[in-house]
Amino acid sequence: MRRFSYNISKESTIHLVLRLRGGVALALRRSAAWRQHRFMSVSGMQKGHKHVYLLASSQHHPQLHVYFKPADLEAEKRHATDRFLGDDPKEIRVIIETPDASEPIQIMLFEHLDVMVPLKDSTVSRSFKVLSVRAKREDGLGVIHRCECRITSV
Repeated sequence: MRRFSYNISKESTIHLVLRLRGGVALALRRSAAWRQHRFMSVSGMQKGHKHVYLLASSQHHPQLHVYFKPADLEAEKRHATDRFLGDDPKEIRVIIETPDASEPIQIMLFEHLDVMVPLKDSTVSRSFKVLSVRAKREDGLGVIHRCECRITSV
C-alpha cells in the first residue's frame, strides 16, 4: 500500500505503535535473575577483586580474554583432568572482552569458545558453549568490547 491510499499528505507525521513480546514484567524478571547471579563487574575487578583471565578464541575473534572467578577456574582444571566434584558448577558466569578496546565484540548465543586452561605442567584447550550474553559498557567508549556471558563446557 502507498501513503496516498490512506490520505496521508507528503509532510505528515506518522506515529508508530510497536507491540513488543514479553512486556515489562518479563523484562523485570529477567533483570532480577541477572542481578541474582551476576559476575563481578570489570571496574570491581580492577579495584582488586580476585579474578583470572585466560586466552580464548571464537568464530569471530582469534583472541579473546575470558575472566573467570578463581573457584570456577579450579573447577575447570578438575574437569580437564577428569576429577569432578559434586558441587562443581555446570554453568559459569564469565566476562569476555577483546584485547583491543576499539574492536567490537561479536559473541552469539550457542557459539563455541575455545579457552586455554592452564594446568600444572601444560595448557589444555577446553570448549565451551555460550548460553547467554549481556553487553557491558563501563568505560564510556563508543564500542562495546566486553560482555558478560553464561557458559557451559561442551
